[in-house]
Order: sequence, then structure tokens, then C-alpha cells
Amino acid sequence: MRVCKYDMCGFLDQCVNRYLELSHVTAPLKHVATPFLDEGTPEFDENDLSNSEVGILGDIASAVLMKILYAARMGRYDLLRPVGALASRVTKWTQLCDRRLHRLVAYIKSSRNVCMYSWVGDSADKLELVMYCDADLAGDRNDSKSTSGVFLCIVGPCSFFPLAGISKKQTSVSKSTPEAEIVALDHGVCKEGIPALALWTKILGRSMQIRVMEDNDAASRIIITSRNPSMRHMSRTQRIDVAWLNERFSGGDFGFVTCPSEFQAADIMTKSFTDVIVWRRNLMLIGHFDSGKWLRDDDNGFPKKPLKDASVPLTIDCAVLAAATSTGVSATSGPDRINEACYRLNKMSIRTCLPDVYEHFGKIKECFSTPGILHRIDEVRCRSIPDHLMKFVNQGEFPCQRTIVEFCCGSETSIGKQIFRAENCRVIRISQDLDATSDDGKYLAAKGCVDGNALLYASIPCTGG
Repeated sequence: MRVCKYDMCGFLDQCVNRYLELSHVTAPLKHVATPFLDEGTPEFDENDLSNSEVGILGDIASAVLMKILYAARMGRYDLLRPVGALASRVTKWTQLCDRRLHRLVAYIKSSRNVCMYSWVGDSADKLELVMYCDADLAGDRNDSKSTSGVFLCIVGPCSFFPLAGISKKQTSVSKSTPEAEIVALDHGVCKEGIPALALWTKILGRSMQIRVMEDNDAASRIIITSRNPSMRHMSRTQRIDVAWLNERFSGGDFGFVTCPSEFQAADIMTKSFTDVIVWRRNLMLIGHFDSGKWLRDDDNGFPKKPLKDASVPLTIDCAVLAAATSTGVSATSGPDRINEACYRLNKMSIRTCLPDVYEHFGKIKECFSTPGILHRIDEVRCRSIPDHLMKFVNQGEFPCQRTIVEFCCGSETSIGKQIFRAENCRVIRISQDLDATSDDGKYLAAKGCVDGNALLYASIPCTGG
């Protein structure tokens, strides 16, 4: 596995010094956890700009912001949103902008050791082009315009490589969240997705499709069907965006994957976060970590101490802890490979700020060390599913790339339905018609886990009888 680190510490120090030099601020900059002020109170409402007092830092704002923007575009995507918001106010600078700029520089000094990391541990045939698109609704309190956020990356089972990050204020007012999301999708697919698709198709020597991670089902449905009776006004506003995206979707250039909002990596490009825990989670989603160490958090989101085992490699595979065999460990795996598998299994817990997952290391290693367990895993992986069990498997018409194993469930659960977002997903249902404690039930559950990219889903209390 090869790891690349984007270290902007020295340049960020220059940005802070430049601000202090031009602003003549003598007081020390306080330690802050996020670059945003808490603007939920009425005092931050600047709709009436004529009555707003002019700020004292307006003359130096461009010099400071453009210097920070270079670092943001190169390797600090967390700075794109605050820099873009302030850059749009250079000609209308107020005292509130002074406070925002000072807060941004204080955050830069406090987070100077944060670096963006990328890593590749897979062959070229396992890499995918993934794009996260998001938008806030009327996030600008002056003109009620929304902000588009785009995060483009190359992803594989053991690979994560950021390619681009965008935070851009939209040029028209959106009346609903789906409308704002459509504008963000159009900008992301047109300006970043399609050009990247042409480039990486040439580099990897195979056809590819952009996997668009979208957390708004209404927006994706409008693009897929190219119509929405409840938003007829869009025939005069975002009509071209919808028509073009529908054409590219029908042409197979991209496909939608429903993404929960808490895992929307582009969220950090669109909103002003003041919650420390949410901010640190969003930093991890775009590959930003403290330089030289992986920190674990306490209940308040503040770092406690470095990991004891610094040899564990970085990876982003979010396998569920119960599906331990989905990490691809074989009977010939050595200690390093097992350590990597343990880390991959625990990554989901790190992202969601659950209790310290490293306490589970010993238990997982003990499981892998059980005599014959790895040989059993290899045996299940190589054996095909018998015909009499195929009625419990719902795979659809597409090649299987991921698996969901449901147990204690009904025979017609919503998760297992084949819909447009379920392509390439195989569903194995262990319901009342198949005893989960029988040999067939145990084999079918194990088979779903060992084939990789597996999710083990339990219905508690039991809904399958």
C-alpha cells in the first residue's frame, strides 16, 4: 500500500503571518475547533446591507484570502467553504466579515498539522470513480442563494485518492432542497465528473461509470425520470440542468447511490459547522487527519492520545464488524494482513464516533487465530450456492459487487427489493422458511459474508416468524 501526504503546514504558517502583518493584530490567536462562528442569532442577519458598518479589514481581505485559497485548493479542502463565503463579500465588507476572517485565521493556526492523505492498495481493475454532491438551501443569509459542494475521489476496497473539491455559490435562488441539489449535481457532473471520466477511462484502459453519492432521493428521482409534477416552475429555471443530467444518466455516464447524510463527504463544502464532533467526522470523510498520527476522540470529540499500534495501515473500507470474513483474509495470511483486516473492520466505528474500537483488536485477532477458522473461510468462499438455496437469494440481472445478508426477516422486506439503486447488489434473506441455526442457514450467511463488500443485517426483534 502506498500513502501520499499533502503537507501544507509551512504555507499555512505563511498565511497566518501574512494576516498578522497586514492587520496589525497583536493579541494571540485563540485555539478554535472549527472555522465558523455560531451565526444562529439575529445579530448575524445582514439582509439590510445599507445599515451594516464597514469593516476595517476590507482593504487586506483579498490579499489574505487568495493566499489561503491556494492552500485550500491544493490540500486543505476544509477551507474551501469559509474562504469562498468571504471572497464573495470582498466588495461588501462589513464588521461581521472582520470577525469571520479572524476566526478563519485562528482555525488555520489551530489546525496547521491537519493534512490530507490518500492511499492506494488495490489493482487498477478494482478502482472506481466516486463523486459526492451536496447543497445547502438558502445558506447565504444576504441573498438566500445556496452553495454547491462537490468532492471527487478514486475509491477501492483498500484505496482512497481525493481528486478535487469544490465549494461554489449558486447563481440563482432555489425554492427547495431538491432544486438546489440538482444545480449542485449539474455543476459536479459537468465540470468535474465527465472530464475525469474521460481521463481515467484512458489511464485505466477500461470503461468506467461515475458513482454519484446522493443523499436526496427526490433530486435523483427527478433526474432519472426527467419530470416532477410538483415542481412545474423548473421548466423556466433549472430545465436545462435536468434535461442534460437525464441525458447523461441514460447514456450510462453516471449512476446514483443513496448516501446517508452523515456520510456525505461534500457536506463540509456547503455548510457552516460549529459542532466539533460533526466537524471532525466530516474531516475524516475527505481524508483529512492530524499529521503523523491517527487520533481517537473522547465523548466530546477532542483528541485523547495517539494509537499504541502505529503500524496499522490507513484504509477506508467500511466493513461491518460482524462480517469479519469479508475482509478477504485467507489461510495463508500473516500477522500484518490480519492487522489490516482488523483495522478495516473498525473503520466504521471511527467515522461515527462510537466508543473506542481498538479495544476489540484482541478479540478479533483471537477469532482469526482459532484453529482451522481461516481454512473454513477459504472453503466457504470457493463453494458455490446449491440450487435448493437459490430461492433465498435475490441478485437481479446485474453482476454482483456487494451483498446484504438479512436474517430474522420477512420474505418481502424493503431492503431486499430490486430498485434502481440496488443494481449489482445481491440480497440473501434468512427468514422463517430457512432455519438460521441449520447447516444451510449458517452456510448461506457465511457465503454472503466471505464474498466481500458484505453487510450483515439483523432484524431485532425478529420479524420473520
